[in-house]
Amino acid sequence: MLDFDLVHFNAYLNIHEQKRDKMDVQFEFDPLFQNLTLTGPYWPEREMDEI
Repeated sequence: MLDFDLVHFNAYLNIHEQKRDKMDVQFEFDPLFQNLTLTGPYWPEREMDEI
């Protein structure tokens, strides 16, 4: 479980909110190459909304 600060900012609507949130994260460690891989939810980037 990963805890983080979630910040929502929108200058047009004058919104700036901050709160704590959590998400499940899986991890794999490769001791040979000393790599740590974290995998969590996939959130694709949104296109701009039409006004």
